[in-house]
Amino acid sequence: MKVSCPSCQTNYNIDDRRIPPGGAKLKCARCQTTFPIKADDVSAGAPEAAAPTAPQAAAIPLPGTAAPQA
Repeated sequence: MKVSCPSCQTNYNIDDRRIPPGGAKLKCARCQTTFPIKADDVSAGAPEAAAPTAPQAAAIPLPGTAAPQA
């Protein structure tokens, strides 16, 4: 799946199998913005209307980037 950061428009190719059915958060490697993605999104360029959702797990780390240290 192709997604793009809503802040800096950096494009990413994400393996659909890594995204849970309820969606996930992706952290942009360039500008550090965290944004939601869903498995059926074609492009996450524009955020969807805010809807109450259950808390999500931590952002999906991008290939080649180190996981944030707690």
